[in-house]
Amino acid sequence: MAVRPTSHVQPESDGFVGGGYLGKNFQISRWVFGVESDFYLTDLSRTLPCSNRAYNCNSHSDWNASFRGRLGYAVDRTLFFATAGYAVTEFKGFTHQINTGQTYAGEEVLDGFAVGGGIERALTNSLLVRAEYRHEEFSDAQILYDVPYGVKPRIDMALFGITWKF
Repeated sequence: MAVRPTSHVQPESDGFVGGGYLGKNFQISRWVFGVESDFYLTDLSRTLPCSNRAYNCNSHSDWNASFRGRLGYAVDRTLFFATAGYAVTEFKGFTHQINTGQTYAGEEVLDGFAVGGGIERALTNSLLVRAEYRHEEFSDAQILYDVPYGVKPRIDMALFGITWKF
């Protein structure tokens, strides 16, 4: 059983994510503590030649979710925050043998962690906007394509959101 290097089945990709989040915050003086959960759909995908040039390799993710804690510091109507917690993603991929057209696909749901930070601004008492950077890193996995491949996905995101506070 051969294991090919991770980098050959996990090419870097750019894409779009869209989804929603729910959370609850508590404020003591200027300090804000909270929890937040989100779910989003993605179009992160890329196909490149494998190390064996007879194949093309693809990796993609269709969805991600997280459950995180938040700690922030409020200045007037602006919140500067850090976040960390649990993350989960569906990781898919395939190898495609070019001369035969045969495709070998596999997928796994992977657990991991999320860390990040951002800024949130209250435009009114109920309407907020925010910008956030988040890094998510997931567990190692063996996924069977034409042969088993080792994968360890990582996702770095710039997120922008609008919140309606109840």
